[in-house]
Amino acid sequence: MLRFLRRTALLVLAVPGLAIAQAPVAAAAAADTGTVLPIKPERQLRFTTDEGTWMSLDVSPDGRTIIFDMLGDLYALPIGGGKATRLTSGMAWDGMPRWAPDGRTIAFVSDRDGSDNLWVVNADGTGARRLTKEVDNALSSPVWTPDGQYLIARRFGPYPSAENYLTNVPLWIFHKDGGTGAELYPARANAKTTNTGATLSPDGRFVYFGSHAGGYGGENLGAYQVIVLDRNNGQERTITAGAGGGLRPTASPDGRW
Repeated sequence: MLRFLRRTALLVLAVPGLAIAQAPVAAAAAADTGTVLPIKPERQLRFTTDEGTWMSLDVSPDGRTIIFDMLGDLYALPIGGGKATRLTSGMAWDGMPRWAPDGRTIAFVSDRDGSDNLWVVNADGTGARRLTKEVDNALSSPVWTPDGQYLIARRFGPYPSAENYLTNVPLWIFHKDGGTGAELYPARANAKTTNTGATLSPDGRFVYFGSHAGGYGGENLGAYQVIVLDRNNGQERTITAGAGGGLRPTASPDGRW
């Protein structure tokens, strides 16, 4: 709701590149999406900034470029610093970008078709296309499998619901070419399990994520523990047990940590 109010109140935020000045929008970034929100902008606010909060970012496979979101648009920035280049723009809220393993495309979440779906865009900001067609559910926190064939994301909904949106958030897996996807975890009916975003081992066999079962009990982070799921045999085990819980794991590139 806060996101919607911000967008309708300000209508358009044209955010300049990080550090010095506004970078040009990548050619045809908005024209090739196929679907646009019906909300029409009435005015623009332009400003220069070198900082931001509540941002998601990812580093390209070659280690040279950072992709990040700011105020609903995606930007690319050399890892050594400098000027940011805006890759997406418009009334849609784009966020949570993740580089594909080959570095050629970027997956992200966008509401440009009315729901929070998975989209993919070329690294230069062109060729945006929708992967999923959720209407009543919403997707978040995407992550690529190391082979670049699938995306794993959190899926919650449908709306409206009498339950809190954090009560039941399973992990789903989707093919890079689209489709309806399949529930990855907990993959069993009526299991009210809430999961954080996932990360995978370098070979793609193991999926790590924070999870807790049962109904929503408020912001009790200690209820979450890190679970590892073996994609080969479906077996799972909990690998943390601390009183403070375990959230948002990230696997090391060598797979040892």
